[in-house]
Amino acid sequence: MKKILLVRHSNTEVSLSSFGDFDRPLSTIGIDNAKEIAGIVAQKITADKIVTSSAIRAFSTARYFADAMNIPLEAIIGDLGLYEKGIKYYSSVVSSQPADISVLLLVGHNPVITHLVAKYTGDEDFGSMSACGVVCIEFETDNWEEIDVLKGKIAFFEKPFFGF
Repeated sequence: MKKILLVRHSNTEVSLSSFGDFDRPLSTIGIDNAKEIAGIVAQKITADKIVTSSAIRAFSTARYFADAMNIPLEAIIGDLGLYEKGIKYYSSVVSSQPADISVLLLVGHNPVITHLVAKYTGDEDFGSMSACGVVCIEFETDNWEEIDVLKGKIAFFEKPFFGF
């Protein structure tokens, strides 16, 4: 069985003129939400690998999940393509995982994270993933390359009380 934890980055400082989009940091609420949700998720499951957009807000979110799951921060893989590209790229990241990875945690951006939930579950009515929302999807396969043609099931969905 393969499992994907799809995580939308946590809340950010909205419009700080001193930061470009790529460099926007998490807000105070975003930090609190990331810590809370990472702790809840870590009680249910631990990732074998974390891949994140290299945008500051996504990488920061990934760090809170790594910390809660006792994964060394240097093991987080930042991927600029998860910031710059769309659903095909995200899908290629998932399908290219080695067989020894059973649980992949992927931190990215909307609307792509929401579209991935719909693609991987067939649930077109899922809605929009809130900031720091996490969906765990399970697939009845041992091969990451099969994920694109299978439909998984949502094992759990967590989101902060004050998610936007």
